[in-house]
Amino acid sequence: MPQYQKALEIDPSYVLARVNLGLALLQRGQVDEAVANYQTALKINPDSAQAHSNLGVALFQKGQLDDAVAHYQKALEINPNSAEAHNNLGIALVQKGQLDDAVAHYQKALEINPNYAEARNNLGLALVRKGQVGDAVAQYLKALQITPNSAETHYNLGEAFVQNGLLDSAIAQFQEVLRLKPDFRPAQEDLDNAEALVRQLESNKN
Repeated sequence: MPQYQKALEIDPSYVLARVNLGLALLQRGQVDEAVANYQTALKINPDSAQAHSNLGVALFQKGQLDDAVAHYQKALEINPNSAEAHNNLGIALVQKGQLDDAVAHYQKALEINPNYAEARNNLGLALVRKGQVGDAVAQYLKALQITPNSAETHYNLGEAFVQNGLLDSAIAQFQEVLRLKPDFRPAQEDLDNAEALVRQLESNKN
């Protein structure tokens, strides 16, 4: 971060340095400071797609969904091929309950970058909410081909298997989550519940 501050001391109109400083502040949890830097960057260059996209992320974190969506959309007007902006817009649209639009943006992100594992995982989540659990499973499996050590995706796949009644498969996914992330309590709870249900079903057979 000091290097960006130094660059801005030399040239306060250096947009890229201000965008990078905003990202560093965001990663440190200094959201308001990040917003201020992105807004300054956009005063200097209103057509900075990255500044609009990053500002959208910061505003989303502040709970300002409509403003976040507006900046993601502006970023995509400037750069329609930003897979990241499509993915982030999808996340915001899910929060607003606009599932069909969210799915469309996740799919666009994946057209641009088929190996975008986060977008595949997010598409899976949106499909589950639409009741398309089988399609969601397919997306989670593709995401895990790209990032096999994603505890989050393993967990989401386990949840989808539970909804499909595939308890043994779900148990395997929850076990993998706990191997990767032993302190992830929801996975432990779901594993316990799934194992208890399997025991109950086996008991009922006998």
